[in-house]
Amino acid sequence: MQTTTKLKTFYQRNERYLIPLVLLLGVLIDFITFRTININSAFLLLALHWITAGIAITLLLFRGSQKTT
Repeated sequence: MQTTTKLKTFYQRNERYLIPLVLLLGVLIDFITFRTININSAFLLLALHWITAGIAITLLLFRGSQKTT
């Protein structure tokens, strides 16, 4: 419970910096992906990016739906 509160406070305090940072990280991953010769590494990086983005979006939506009820 305490960890969740700390994470929530950290997110609320730094939200305006975290979102652009995550977008920049996605662009960097895409840049590395398209410069990579090994196609398996490219797909692995893309999959990790999709999973991370999916988890982040799910958490944001889940937390947002709890606030409205």
